[in-house]
Amino acid sequence: MKLSFLGKLQAILKRLREEQREAENFEMEVREEITAWKHQMENERQNVQAEFKELRAILNDEEQKELQKLKDDVGGILRNLADSENEVVQQSQLVRDLISDLEQCLQRSMVEMLQVSLGK
Repeated sequence: MKLSFLGKLQAILKRLREEQREAENFEMEVREEITAWKHQMENERQNVQAEFKELRAILNDEEQKELQKLKDDVGGILRNLADSENEVVQQSQLVRDLISDLEQCLQRSMVEMLQVSLGK
């Protein structure tokens, strides 16, 4: 009886050791899978960061181009406005000069008319 009981205990012990090995193997597989997932997630994170870095660089480049274009456009508009202002100033001066010339002519004509009328 002792042998059969010991045999049963040894069989149970053998089965428990096999189950323990299987559990350890499963645990090792799970750890390996966790490690693989962590590596994959890290690679994905780095890829996303690299793509967004590239997009930011493209956007920054486009922003600089647009800002330069705006600066050039504003510069051209300001130059045109300054030219227009100078032209208006010159035309205003010409009009003032004409007004002054006409006023002088009128004063001379009045004086001449007075002299003519007094002289008659």
